[in-house]
Amino acid sequence: MSIVSNHNVVKMSPRVEDLAKLFKGKPGMIQLQPKGWALPLAFERYSKDIKEFPFYEDDTILMTMPKSGTTWIQEILWTMKNNAKLDHPMASVPLNRRSPFLEVDILVEQIQHRGTIAEMFSQQYPDFDQSYGMGLHVARKAPRPRVIKTHLSFSLISDSALSNTKVLIDKMRKSNHTKTLFLMFLQIVYVIRDPRDVCISYHHHCRIFKYEDFQGTFDQFVDAFIEGAVTYAPYWAHVKAAWERRNHPNLHILFYEKMKKNTKEEFMKLSKFLGLDISDAQMDKIIEYTSFSEMKKRDIHVISPRDAHVMLNLVRANEEGGFFRQGTSGSWKSTLNEDQKEKFNVWIEKNCFDKVIMENITNL
Repeated sequence: MSIVSNHNVVKMSPRVEDLAKLFKGKPGMIQLQPKGWALPLAFERYSKDIKEFPFYEDDTILMTMPKSGTTWIQEILWTMKNNAKLDHPMASVPLNRRSPFLEVDILVEQIQHRGTIAEMFSQQYPDFDQSYGMGLHVARKAPRPRVIKTHLSFSLISDSALSNTKVLIDKMRKSNHTKTLFLMFLQIVYVIRDPRDVCISYHHHCRIFKYEDFQGTFDQFVDAFIEGAVTYAPYWAHVKAAWERRNHPNLHILFYEKMKKNTKEEFMKLSKFLGLDISDAQMDKIIEYTSFSEMKKRDIHVISPRDAHVMLNLVRANEEGGFFRQGTSGSWKSTLNEDQKEKFNVWIEKNCFDKVIMENITNL
């Protein structure tokens, strides 16, 4: 079966299918070829609208594999673009309202019709059909300049990803097909993080979020991550799609480890890429405001208490430290056992396709 993004839905191998079944919160998973993307069943329903989502030239897209420091960078981007003076009245609004998640519908469709999301919709969009695409509607209506998060790779969003050839631009403008111009002009920030730390953080995420509800052991989660059974896998295909475009002027690649190690320098590079004029003193304030300790204090600004009741397994979340846990690099060293470390070492050596990536994720 073919879907709008020119991928084919294929049957998972028995092994991957068994691992995927450990995630009890999803009604099912599909695998797409080429690349082997693992996605919730609902992606088939939403693929066309995601592919044709109307972007604007002042949008910034944050694209990551889940748990690559996404929430941190998302807050940094929104703050830099909208709240550089730290006085924006929307700053206390939960992050998922200020900075929409493009494909959230494919994850939470079965549980999203309760809580403050539905209440907000009934108030702001009384005529909107809540049975389909509330997340997409929020993204469409978000105030500009928008910072939009996605975990989908380029080929699942637009055929014109990061293409800025004059012929294609002129052709689209003449046909008034502006909705597919988005990646030609807007800015994309992609974040790479050590996959071992990604795996550990993703395990926590999949245990506390009801739409994942992982019920296996940590050993089984490591296998699911490495073998491409977690949502948005495979990791290396995701990273490679961005790395192949790394020289494009509209794409800025961040390494989580460098952001932690050389914070001020990396913040300034990001600000320059975004074309912003933020003073040195103001940048120091933004760095403090978006620090792990400060963001942890503002946990409810990421997800509201009522949404948390609907979305999270609160018992697990409280036992394991809430949404924010450590926010560090290299936690895999004390978390993984020797067998797991060796499994990751073999996998990384086999699949890491560029020495620059290897150096950045291992040079802590």
